[in-house]
Amino acid sequence: LMTKRGLQLGGQARYLFESAAGEVNGEVLPDDDVTDKTRWGFAWKHNQQVLPWLAGYVNYNRVSDAKYFADFADRIAITSQKTLPQEVGAVVNYGQWSVLTRALKFQTLQDPAAPVLPPYNMLPQIRVGYAETDWADVALSGMGEFTRFEQPSLAPTGNRAFVYPTARWTRQGPAWFVTARTGAHLRQYDLDRPTPVVPDRNPSVAIPITSLDAGLIFERDWQAFGTPFVQTLEPRAFYTYIPFRKQSALPVFDTALDDFNFTQLFTENRFVGNDRIGDANQLALAVTSRLLDPETGAERLRVGVGQRISFSEQRVTLGEPPRSAGRSDVLVGVEGRLSDTWSVLGLMQYNFDDAHYDRFNAGFRYTPAPGRVLNLTYRYSREQVDLSGGLSLLKQIDVSGQWPVSANWTVVGRYNYSFHDHKALEAVAGVEYNGDCWVLRVVGQRLTTTTQQTTNSVFVQLELNGLARVGTSPLELLRRSVPGYLRTNDPALLDRDRSLDPLPEF
Repeated sequence: LMTKRGLQLGGQARYLFESAAGEVNGEVLPDDDVTDKTRWGFAWKHNQQVLPWLAGYVNYNRVSDAKYFADFADRIAITSQKTLPQEVGAVVNYGQWSVLTRALKFQTLQDPAAPVLPPYNMLPQIRVGYAETDWADVALSGMGEFTRFEQPSLAPTGNRAFVYPTARWTRQGPAWFVTARTGAHLRQYDLDRPTPVVPDRNPSVAIPITSLDAGLIFERDWQAFGTPFVQTLEPRAFYTYIPFRKQSALPVFDTALDDFNFTQLFTENRFVGNDRIGDANQLALAVTSRLLDPETGAERLRVGVGQRISFSEQRVTLGEPPRSAGRSDVLVGVEGRLSDTWSVLGLMQYNFDDAHYDRFNAGFRYTPAPGRVLNLTYRYSREQVDLSGGLSLLKQIDVSGQWPVSANWTVVGRYNYSFHDHKALEAVAGVEYNGDCWVLRVVGQRLTTTTQQTTNSVFVQLELNGLARVGTSPLELLRRSVPGYLRTNDPALLDRDRSLDPLPEF
C-alpha cells in the first residue's frame, strides 16, 4: 500500500521441470492516484532444454511507462536503467560447433530532461562458433556472425556479417607460459541506404590481429607476523599488433570504448562490439603477487600493478581524440582476506603525466561472525555516467551493516552519500525481531531515483518459519544494500569456517 498512489499488487512465481525452469515477476497498480493511469511491470525468464544438443530461452521485460522505475524501483541500478531487453533465442551445440540464434528488441525509457539514443534491435542475430581444435601443435578456432540491425529513429540500418578465424600456439611449464595468437577480422555491411557519415551501402574491412602473451610464476615460503604463507611473484607481458585500417566511414551498431581495467589490459581490442577494431602497437606489463595458505591453498591477499605502453598513435576512435604514443595510466589493485574477520578491496588508476587520480576505490568488510557485518566503501572517479546519462565526477562513501543488539533484536542499514551532489543517494534503516518461530522485519528506505526525484518506502514483513511470509518483503533490498547480510533465522547463522570463502566483492 502506497499512501500517495494506492494499492499495488505484486507476485513472483518460479517453476522447475525436468527440462525447463523459469521465473515470472509482475506488479500492477490498477489506478495510480497521482497519474490516474494503470501502472505495471512484467519480467519473464525461461530456459528450456529441448534436446541434448538444443536449448532455448526467453528473457522478456516490459513496463507500462518510462517513469515506472523512477516511481517504484527500490535500487539505484534499476532507477538508472534506460533499456529493457526483450529476447528469445535458441542454442545448438554439436561437437566443436555452436550456433546461437536470437531476436532481441529493447524498450527504451526516455527521460525528457536527459534523452538517450535507443539501441539497435537485432532481428535476428545468428552467431556461429568453432571451439579450439589442435592441429600440428596449433589450436584453431573461429567465430562468425550475421546480424540485422533495425531502429526506426536511427540511421543507418542494415546487415552486418563478420568472421574471425584464429590460430593459437602455446608452450608452458610449471613456472612459465608463452602464447602466440593470430587471426583476421573480416567484416562486411549491407545497408538499407547511405548516409552522410556512411556514404557506401556495402563497405567492408579486413584487419589482421596478432598478439604475444608471456608470463613467469615464482614461489617462495614467507612469513608475516609469525604466520606462514606461500608468496608468488607473477610478471606478465602482453604485446599486441593491429595495423591501422580506416573505419570512420563504417556504421556503429553495437560498439563502445571498453573500460580500462586489469582484464582489458590483456585483451587485443580496446573496443567492445564488432564495428571497430582498434589499431595497436602496444605492450602491456603487469606484475601480481599473491599470499596463499600453505595448507589449503586459499588465497589470502592479491596485489597487482599494471600499465600499457603504446609505441604509435592510436588513430581508430569513436569520437574521442586519438591517443598519442606513450604510457597509459597505472593500475594498482588489492584484494584480500587479512583474517577470517577482515577483508579489503582496492583499485587505483593514476595518471603520472597529469599527476592525478582517474579512479580510486577502497573497501573494507568486518565480519566477526555470521549475521554480524560492517562494510565501508569509498568510490572516486573523475568521469562517471550519472543518473542523467552525462559524465560527471563521482565521489561517494557507502556504509552498511547488520548487527544484533540483543538476543532478539537486530539492526540493519545503509547510507550511500555523494559528495559531488551533496546528497544521500540511498538511505536504508531497519530492525528485525526474532521470536524463535517467527520473525518481524520493518525497513525504511529513501532512494534518489532521478536527478530531481526521490522516493520513500516502508517494508513490513512477518515470516512464520518454514510456513509463509506475509507483507512487503525487504529481503532483496537488504541483500543488495548490505553485502554479507543474513536473515536472523537463516540456518547459515550457525558457526562455520570462513577461511575458504572466495575473496570479497564490494
